[in-house]
Amino acid sequence: MYNSRQIQCMEAIGLVPWVRRTADAQILAEQADASLQPASSPVNSLSPTAGIPITAKEQSDDQAVVVSGDTKSALLLIFDLQDGGAWPLNKEDDALLEGMLRAIGMSKASVCSCAILQDAPVLSAERPSASLQSLCQSPRKRFMYFGGDAIAADTIDPIPMSQAATDSALDGWRLPTLAKLREEPLRKRHAWVTLKKLRSSLDHN
Repeated sequence: MYNSRQIQCMEAIGLVPWVRRTADAQILAEQADASLQPASSPVNSLSPTAGIPITAKEQSDDQAVVVSGDTKSALLLIFDLQDGGAWPLNKEDDALLEGMLRAIGMSKASVCSCAILQDAPVLSAERPSASLQSLCQSPRKRFMYFGGDAIAADTIDPIPMSQAATDSALDGWRLPTLAKLREEPLRKRHAWVTLKKLRSSLDHN
């Protein structure tokens, strides 16, 4: 059974923590609990349902992005809006993101966010831009990537990714778009497990 802190965090992202203990639900609960591993556990350890490690370098190293938030944050959020989506985020997606970050003790103002748009952004004071590679440098420690290719609806385990940096790579995880998480609530269990992994990694890095 979940403790009160876990229940509050799950409710913050719209995930109902109480599930009937059928055989399938028991398996899902055990998978979620097993994900709470120390930061030293292998990041590329994936279950068959999670597929293979994916690289955010589907874009070129100097992909232009629109930037917002705290550029000194250890966490970078990458929103791939090349296949649709609004920037700034619409009201519904914004509310979900705030809940997800609150569940791990963070806020939109405390993280660095960037958006990969369909069209190259125009540099301006209101809409500053940078290259994705330049954002994947210190003080960044981890990133979370929203979007890209489809993720199976029954995926539970965190999906690791890496993004090219100047002399190395920045490690992170991938989730469906915020719109997909809103439209298909069952996917929020995957988001919750991934968020716990991210929080643990930031705390122990």
